[in-house]
Amino acid sequence: MSQTVTSTILMILLPLIFFVDISEEYEIKMKALEAYSSQFASKSLFEKTRLNNGFLSYLESVNRSSGFKCGVDYAEGFIKSGPIVIKKITALEALINE
Repeated sequence: MSQTVTSTILMILLPLIFFVDISEEYEIKMKALEAYSSQFASKSLFEKTRLNNGFLSYLESVNRSSGFKCGVDYAEGFIKSGPIVIKKITALEALINE
């Protein structure tokens, strides 16, 4: 089974549990990724791969979609396969009061 199919199946079976607002850091994130131009370049010198065949555009759409779901410009969603344990109730209070 290809990695793309596996990733898609996991996204359906394991819905995103929580999101992190990355709106303020989004431009820095993209510039950092673009610094690795040999990985993401779409020049004909390179063999087409998932990373150099529109990956950055895909990543932007995923981050925008995740942001839309939680009311911000850009967000990253995370999957947790087990329970989320909060060791201090004050940490949970801070999240609720945000």
